Amino acid sequence: MIREILKSFGLESSALVKEVMKLRGIDVGYPAPLNGTLDENELTKLRSKLTPIINKVEDLLKKTYVFMVYMFDIGLHIYRRSYDSIKSLNIRTS
Repeated sequence: MIREILKSFGLESSALVKEVMKLRGIDVGYPAPLNGTLDENELTKLRSKLTPIINKVEDLLKKTYVFMVYMFDIGLHIYRRSYDSIKSLNIRTS
């Protein structure tokens, strides 16, 4: 989906990549003049098309992170219960 949006600009250069990175909050400076630049109309069009996609991806990453922390907590809880159960059996391991 993102590739189709980028191809619709007909400009394959670092200018496009740098603008996408700026939308993600990563400032990589201005493109070299030889690579071409996007005019204000193209920038507005790019931002309007990509911002919703970037927001959805960031939201998904946040949800994934919360899920992974939750699963780690469950795994730690299971490990502790298993360890306590084995320890309560007074089995010598050495």
